[in-house]
Amino acid sequence: MADGSTEARKELTRRLDRMRSEMTATEWDLSAGLLRMWAVHGGGRIQFRLEAEDRRVFTPAVQAAVLEAWELARPVVKESGGVAELLLLLDQVAGEAERDAAALEGIAQVSGMDGDA
Repeated sequence: MADGSTEARKELTRRLDRMRSEMTATEWDLSAGLLRMWAVHGGGRIQFRLEAEDRRVFTPAVQAAVLEAWELARPVVKESGGVAELLLLLDQVAGEAERDAAALEGIAQVSGMDGDA
């Protein structure tokens, strides 16, 4: 049986993967940036100011996803080394997104499809 911290990490990883796959790149970048800021500041209350474009992107759906991720990340961040672990998870998810985009671009090029269409 896995301990609670392992289960918390797995659930957080699943949520981050789902966020990345459901969000636009801009939404994901904003969300990941906020999660990073929150983690670096110890997982407590943070204040941030959004530029006009970011306010447009930070829709109620994106806000809800970030809040859910914060709740799932709280036990991970509160553990010893948890901040580093959350940052690593975010980097892994971002790396997967980059690899997915590169693979899709390669498929489009091979098939003769224009990726800008």
